[in-house]
Amino acid sequence: MFPLGLVLTYVFNLLNVNIFTAWMTGWAVVFIGFVSELLLVNRGMVRSPKSFIRNTLGAMSLRLFITLSMVFICLVFLELNQNNFIFSILIFYFFYLIIEIVYLNFRSY
Repeated sequence: MFPLGLVLTYVFNLLNVNIFTAWMTGWAVVFIGFVSELLLVNRGMVRSPKSFIRNTLGAMSLRLFITLSMVFICLVFLELNQNNFIFSILIFYFFYLIIEIVYLNFRSY
């Protein structure tokens, strides 16, 4: 939903190219971490409770490592607007965290 809105604002010349690139890169970083965690948590849901806890903690650690390493790589090698990039990661991280919590809450029933 958010990326579609960003693309539309860019198409209609409401966003600068630098801002658009920073926000889309921030979305991609968070989305890759979100998908990797969902895949690992889904794999752990069909196993024993002890294995589920281990897989969930492993997935959270992997998500944190992936996100931090991609943020570092993007900030060092890409010339992004740092304020917009970090702010977009903050917004998208909390958005996908809420989606993940709702998903896991309804999935457990």
